[in-house]
Amino acid sequence: LNPVELTYKEGLALINGTTLMAALGVVAYTKAKAIYDLATTCTALLCEAICARKEAFNERIHLVRRHKHQIKTAAKISNPARNSAP
Repeated sequence: LNPVELTYKEGLALINGTTLMAALGVVAYTKAKAIYDLATTCTALLCEAICARKEAFNERIHLVRRHKHQIKTAAKISNPARNSAP
């Protein structure tokens, strides 16, 4: 193997860690999404198991606040069969 001859700023690109930070960000996002999906599924199943009242997850309540992720989460919890991931 021949040694690699780096040119202007190529050495900095190899050691500054930007690619590592980007990769770790993707890994963290993937794990966080999996945890979110599991948490909403568990919450929905728990609500079904204890026969909880579902008025708190009514779509109209969450539409007033206009927070799209809150609306999505409430929908996943209120009807887990309709919103389950494949």
